[in-house]
Amino acid sequence: MKQALASAVLALASAAAGAQTLSIDSADTVYFTGFNASGLTPGSFTSGLFGTVRLSGPAQVTYEYLGSESGYDTSLFADFLAGSGSVTETSGSSASGWADGGVLDFAFLDNHGGEVHNSAGAGWTSWSHPNPSFVILGRRTARSGATSYLLGFNDSYRGDADFDDLVVRVSVVPIPEPSTYALMLAGLGVVGFVGRRRRPA
Repeated sequence: MKQALASAVLALASAAAGAQTLSIDSADTVYFTGFNASGLTPGSFTSGLFGTVRLSGPAQVTYEYLGSESGYDTSLFADFLAGSGSVTETSGSSASGWADGGVLDFAFLDNHGGEVHNSAGAGWTSWSHPNPSFVILGRRTARSGATSYLLGFNDSYRGDADFDDLVVRVSVVPIPEPSTYALMLAGLGVVGFVGRRRRPA
């Protein structure tokens, strides 16, 4: 019985390992002052990383509005495997859909023509104001295993470099891969088989 339980535990551990997660390729760290996005604590962040957000495999991805300071209709536009969505400077604004593994397909925009995409090198070497850019402000892993990053956008209006013009959370909920389900079923099958053999005659 102990061996069967160990198999089940191994299968469940494999399930957790097979879940899709977010990661970043990061380059330079940028330091800033004056962070003051509504809905978030002033001074919450004093630095961020220029980088690219990646997904380890197909998963459900959600972008959520957290706060903003610009007042200039900044937004995030995201492409999904089926359709697209956007996050605006509105409380409760969000966009969700399925995404493939690799670099997530999203961009920050302002209504002054400024645009910056989540792609390798975006905003890294050419970063200077008033060019728009975004940084990764922090990572969080929930008990459920969901991974998220906070993204801070700096629009093309003025050179304040505080990255609070639009703050968005991008997150994924772990979804086991098909091979994981097979392992889980195998583990449960062993538990059932051993339990059946131990029944008194």
